[in-house]
Amino acid sequence: MIKIALKDPSNYKEFTTQRFEQLFDIAYYPHLEFADWKVEQWLRKMCAKALHLGKIGDLALWLGKLHRKALNNPTIPDITIGWRHEKIGYGIFANQPIKKWNLIGEYTGLLRRRNLFFPNVNDYCFMYPREWLALRAFTIDSSKQGNFTRFINHSDMPNLESVAVFHDGLFHIIVRATEDIPAGSELTYDYGDIYWTRRKKLHPQDLT
Repeated sequence: MIKIALKDPSNYKEFTTQRFEQLFDIAYYPHLEFADWKVEQWLRKMCAKALHLGKIGDLALWLGKLHRKALNNPTIPDITIGWRHEKIGYGIFANQPIKKWNLIGEYTGLLRRRNLFFPNVNDYCFMYPREWLALRAFTIDSSKQGNFTRFINHSDMPNLESVAVFHDGLFHIIVRATEDIPAGSELTYDYGDIYWTRRKKLHPQDLT
């Protein structure tokens, strides 16, 4: 079940994932999905090569092992998808206190090719690690598919961070707390400078 507040974040109702799909017109993906078998085959081949050559960092390997069970069997934390503002849309709010370094969830969606010179991306694309992918680039696209993490908003002073971890022969993007978070707080992370190259940042005065 997913807690959703269509207006006041403190006044939520519980919905099934099927109802979530109907409300937001997206497919609920608890795990990463591949655009086609060629994408999966190529990425697994390149990841295996990078692992063999020792190009995957110790932190990514350790975090992949640490969160193995959660990645294999994902659950929805005690959060609410709540309405923020017409210029922002929805956000994610903690219903219970969250401890520092706790896993919030994996950023899921459709793992597909991304054009290098004419990027076919949108506001819900998360760039897949590509330091060892030569001239190919990929993105996790959650515009029409994904889970609750797609609703996490940006902040210049975030309480979460996104981290690439290595699990089951692939990279996964997880979101975890960087501080103790009180109940009722909005969960945010920094989208990074690349995200804002073609977009205008919203400031508090823009929301009045």
